[in-house]
Amino acid sequence: MIDNSPNPLNPIFALVANNDFSLIVTIHAYGTATEYFPLIKLSGFSISNILTIPNGFTSIGNYAFCGCDGLTGIEVPNSVTKIGYAAFAGCTQLASISLPDNVTGIGGAAFNGTAWYENQPEGLVYIGKYLCGYKGYMPDDTRIVINEGTKCIADYAFYEC
Repeated sequence: MIDNSPNPLNPIFALVANNDFSLIVTIHAYGTATEYFPLIKLSGFSISNILTIPNGFTSIGNYAFCGCDGLTGIEVPNSVTKIGYAAFAGCTQLASISLPDNVTGIGGAAFNGTAWYENQPEGLVYIGKYLCGYKGYMPDDTRIVINEGTKCIADYAFYEC
């Protein structure tokens, strides 16, 4: 199946079954090859359950998995240093997220609309040592204290606060 839509929320996917019955998904989207996954191996015929991204990839592009409802967990290898804008946004079943310690950039809204994000309490939202943003209403007199050891603050983390 190939979707030739020019909408960045609907990147072009090419699906090919491997000899070992794993699936190779080639994602072509706007930007350079270093910004988007050229290949991802999945253990099924749809993006479902837990996605383990192979070691060697350095970034997850903007909107890369946006709206993948069947995705319940992600495991990101140490080679990934950047996660793009809305990369996993709208993955409503995504409840388990594992990020390596060497991520240096997280795009805004990367995990918004996921089960994981919805289950976070109001206030500062962290994934390990990464500050994703502020969830909920922020009163005018709010004092923000960033946790010691925080490695990265996501783009737009305090947008509209």
